[in-house]
Amino acid sequence: MIWSVATVIMAVVLLVPVAYLVLSRRSAAAARTARDAEPGGRGRVRAGRGPLPSVRVKITEMIRTATVCILALCAVGVAGSAFSAASRFESANRIGPGERANVLVAQQIQESLLAYRGYERTGDASFLAPLRSARTVVDAAVGTLDDALGDDAPISRDVVHQRDLVARFWQRYGDPALSGVRQSSADVTDASALVDSILQSNGAIAGWTKQRRMELTTISVVAAMITGGLLVIGAAVGLVIGLRPARQVLTGIAPPLENLERVVRRLQQQDFSARADSAAGVLEIRDVAEALNELAAGQERAEERAAEELRLTSLERDWGSSLHSLTEVEEILEAILVPLCEGLHARVGWVRVFPGTEDLPGRSLGLMYPPMPERRAAPEDLVIAAQRLARQIWRLQQSLVIYRDDAASATLVPPDLRDTVLDIMKPLGVASMIFAPLGIRETCLGYLIMSRTDEDEVWSPLEIRAINRMAREIGLAIGQARSFAREQQLVGELQALDARKNAFVSMVSHELRTPLSSVIGHLEIIRNGDLGPVDARVDRSLGAVERNTRRLTTLIEDLLLLSRIEENTTPTVRKPVDLDLLARESVQLQQPVADRSGITLRLLSGASVPMMLGDPNEIERVIDNLLSNAIKFSPRGGEVQIAVGGDPTGEAVELRVTDHGIGISPEDQRRLFTRFFRSTNPAAEAIPGTGLGLAICKLIVERNRGRISVQSELGRGTTMRVAFPVTDRPAERAAAAVAG
Repeated sequence: MIWSVATVIMAVVLLVPVAYLVLSRRSAAAARTARDAEPGGRGRVRAGRGPLPSVRVKITEMIRTATVCILALCAVGVAGSAFSAASRFESANRIGPGERANVLVAQQIQESLLAYRGYERTGDASFLAPLRSARTVVDAAVGTLDDALGDDAPISRDVVHQRDLVARFWQRYGDPALSGVRQSSADVTDASALVDSILQSNGAIAGWTKQRRMELTTISVVAAMITGGLLVIGAAVGLVIGLRPARQVLTGIAPPLENLERVVRRLQQQDFSARADSAAGVLEIRDVAEALNELAAGQERAEERAAEELRLTSLERDWGSSLHSLTEVEEILEAILVPLCEGLHARVGWVRVFPGTEDLPGRSLGLMYPPMPERRAAPEDLVIAAQRLARQIWRLQQSLVIYRDDAASATLVPPDLRDTVLDIMKPLGVASMIFAPLGIRETCLGYLIMSRTDEDEVWSPLEIRAINRMAREIGLAIGQARSFAREQQLVGELQALDARKNAFVSMVSHELRTPLSSVIGHLEIIRNGDLGPVDARVDRSLGAVERNTRRLTTLIEDLLLLSRIEENTTPTVRKPVDLDLLARESVQLQQPVADRSGITLRLLSGASVPMMLGDPNEIERVIDNLLSNAIKFSPRGGEVQIAVGGDPTGEAVELRVTDHGIGISPEDQRRLFTRFFRSTNPAAEAIPGTGLGLAICKLIVERNRGRISVQSELGRGTTMRVAFPVTDRPAERAAAAVAG
């Protein structure tokens, strides 16, 4: 089919020069007659485009003369090109796809045979996946091969034969295997023979396609050589014939082209105000000049747009850099309004912030630019309309631009407010107004209004987008300022409450300690018999009263100490402390208590325990408290270990108190150092205590630049670790000596 088309094209092309030669002679006579009839004998007038230059006639004659020669010489070349194109078309659309599809059939049918053999020999279903995939590929490749080469008589027989063999392979062997049916070894042998037959047909097809591709390549090369030679000859003949009229055309076109060149160079130098003379030269040059002028105007507009974007970005950067550092809403309004109105060339600006809410408290504020000579309240109807409009527009998350003479611009304004807004703009001389709501999340906090008069330009899309961005930043800054004010208010309230609490605890503790001291003193007098003999039962009751009174005294002392530490009213003492010595003294002090409870105390000291800086009285209290707790929560017959030594890094000295008592649950460990916390373990609840000891220990340890931690397991015991920085440095030793 394609070769038939190429033959027809060759015949038509050979007839074109002959027909053109006959028609050109007739049209030449008519053109000369028309040219002579035109005014001045130079050309005719074309409406709206000025006089038609005579160069067109010269170019027409040049083209007519050269075309005859070129067409005559190129006819054979075009015919050769048609044959070359036909060969390339057949190679690309039939031979190439058919060859690739044939190779794919050979590859995939062999892979199918391997998968089929594997499945039949092992029964492994994993061989079916590549068999199924190969089935799809082979079917597609066979279809492509049939479309490409099926109607070619020399090879169509082999194509059909291969297609039938492939279909027989899938029907007899592939599809049963895909259905899970296993066959005998004889069937596997037959399948291999069938694949060999397929590959024989495939080889025949491959040989034919290779031979046909070589033939087409030869035809294409020969046709290209003939075509190229004839085109070169035709171009040379046309050039020689057309030199004279071409020279005349050059003299008529050169000046306008030089003008165009100058304009292009100015444009290359970023001078986009340059314009070409669109009234000079032939019509084509005029069109080029007009297009060049349009391009320059567009680039000039783009430069103006880029300059405007840079100006707006600089404006956002200049006022936005310090916006979020302001903590007062009034400061924010004063910082933004004047730069925004002046930077955006607004005649009038108005920003208003609504009263705050419970979450974001604050008062209503308003500011106007330029400032009014005397402070006057805004019209009530204007305030109400603006508030309603701001809340309505905030839901849309965009600004609103309203033009006084364009009611369609106010379509987003609620119908009941639309006339009110437009009526307010007229007496104020406002031609256009941009209304930007201010808010944070779902809450509208206020609005920003900027207006221009009839003498100003309308708001550009760049300005509107910039105002949208800046309004979001302003709303965020106002929200942050109000949140900060709310936080400051809450902090002040909490501090005042904490101060009142501490004062109350201190007062109550002082007031309770005096009568308790009196009670303890009188109990000692009574129990010692200074007031007479005491019955044994009465003495036991008095003993219980004395024990609980002393517990209450301890609680009061703990509360007073906790209050002094938290209020930092107790001066911090910094002197060298021997932690090992304090641990030994604490063990001696607690030994009688441990003996009464049947507990063994064991002190483990390192070879050389480094010194530390701190308050020895406070640290001694920590050791006593930890050791007392370990004895209190250990079973009778248990053991408590106190270990003192340096940590592996040599940067700290560490104290560890380990017991084998009831232990602490992970949940209780997280709250262990909280004031008044008592373990939820029933066994621990039965042991008396105030829940303040470990809280005081943590405050004292941190006050002395240390850290405290716990490691415990229910039923296995607890280890309390306290670490303090060492003072084995000359500078710290000198500071400690001065402090001592």
